[in-house]
Amino acid sequence: MRKLDAQHSFLSIQDQYGNLIHQPILVVGSTGYGKGLCCSRIVEEYHRLGCVVIVLADPKHEVEYGYQMFEPEARYHKDYLRAVGIKPEKKKVKLYHPFTFNIPMKEYFPEYKFYTIPLSELGKNEWGLMAETHSESEAVSLLLKASSEITNEDGLIAFVQKIQQMIKGNVQNKKRVADWSNFGVQAGAGTMKELSKITGYLTPFKKHFFLSKNNTSHKLNWKEILNDQENYHIFGTHFLDRSKDDKTIGFIILYLLESILRNKNSLNRPLVIVIPEIKNLCPFKPDGYQKFLAFHFTKALSMIRSSGRGMTAVLDTQNWGGLDKDIKDIIKVTLLGQLSGNDLDEVGKKWIMPRDKREFLRHPPKPNSFTIAEEEYFSSYTFFMPSSMHCEPAYQFHEMCRKKGVPLKNYRDLIKEMRNTYKEEEDKWKKKIKKQEDEETLEEERERQKKESMKDVEEKVLEKVEKIKEKENKSSEVLQKLCYEMYHNENLDKKEKTYRKIGEKFGIDHATAKKRIEDYEKKLGVKESEDFEDEVLENLDKSESEENAI
Repeated sequence: MRKLDAQHSFLSIQDQYGNLIHQPILVVGSTGYGKGLCCSRIVEEYHRLGCVVIVLADPKHEVEYGYQMFEPEARYHKDYLRAVGIKPEKKKVKLYHPFTFNIPMKEYFPEYKFYTIPLSELGKNEWGLMAETHSESEAVSLLLKASSEITNEDGLIAFVQKIQQMIKGNVQNKKRVADWSNFGVQAGAGTMKELSKITGYLTPFKKHFFLSKNNTSHKLNWKEILNDQENYHIFGTHFLDRSKDDKTIGFIILYLLESILRNKNSLNRPLVIVIPEIKNLCPFKPDGYQKFLAFHFTKALSMIRSSGRGMTAVLDTQNWGGLDKDIKDIIKVTLLGQLSGNDLDEVGKKWIMPRDKREFLRHPPKPNSFTIAEEEYFSSYTFFMPSSMHCEPAYQFHEMCRKKGVPLKNYRDLIKEMRNTYKEEEDKWKKKIKKQEDEETLEEERERQKKESMKDVEEKVLEKVEKIKEKENKSSEVLQKLCYEMYHNENLDKKEKTYRKIGEKFGIDHATAKKRIEDYEKKLGVKESEDFEDEVLENLDKSESEENAI
């Protein structure tokens, strides 16, 4: 954007050679002053000169740029266009919204492309926002690896199961096996604690079911969008709850921005990216996921001018001081309208403004008038109003569509289709997991039976051993008796009763023969002792009985 010449206060988005000037433009003005009208006019001019228009966000959830599909209705707007000789017109518009089960089933709405986001397209920036970390943490590493490895048929549940498998590692027959997708290592990646974190990140997408498989007709065709100059492409999130789903909304906007940059080589035309109320997404001193939005917006704005066939960003905000500092610093053209309070003091200090410029910002003489903050000298520029309808406070977009006779449709069938898709995937994995659990149970039962069988075999072996021992003991006792009897046999000659002769008789050596005889003698001694004790006890009992009788 430049001043056309020294004599006229007229701004142009073309240079002296007729080339479009691509740069980030920020429009600032208090509520109701006309910053939205100013932005719409700038975007309209870029569109007229051949740019593709993409409205990336709708922070107020009013489908603000959707009204471009209608001719102006407000009296002040029509009177102005008539006065300056601009013909009212309406733009062709395409509306986009991530699929969510929040879409009312019974109501009718204009044509929306309810889109899904392939899990395989998500990169480090999107997952980093969900995990709220710039570093490649275990969780982000797992999410990235799963995104790169899933098949075209893998949906959300398969994605989570893939991560769980990566954490557990490849296991066969209760043993880890080499994973050749990970250099053949046998260890799992990450911990079950990381899996718990990841399922927490992904839980909102069960309700807002737009994270999906790659093989679906509901995904966005970026090549087609980026080369469709005929329509305004307006991405909204108004079926999501701003108070509950703010992080999910931030994730969606970052994905859209990253997708544009990833597909910039598909552009055949220059592009304008529009972000209304940028402060709502990237406030001053952002925290949590908003830090990631601010960081990536700043990075994108710094390189946007030379990207693709040339890109321009048109942003607006009610409050300059409330916007992230890094984003403010990267802006090339800041259009300041009416300001108040701290904003007036802050911009005055930053740009060391003269008194007349400060007075203009306090009380602009004309509505829809702005000055360029970066200019050293003071000039006032009054912008034309857009030729198509502007979002007025009393308007409601879907209500306006009904009023204007826009063809409406019910999305009951789409909601049922997505429910069935989720249910089919869930049932598929329930069966798969049940089969796996049954196989594990069966394997455990086999192991149990095997152990019991081994136990039975061991018990039978022990029983046989005991019998053999018992038999051996009996045989040993017989041999002891035979040796003893031969040793004490009075009919034999003394020379025939030596230990050596006895050993030769029974096939044992003389030392063993001697031990057998001594062992048997001990047994006889114990038995005689036991018999003697029994006899004594018996006599005692008998004596006691006789005494009692007397």
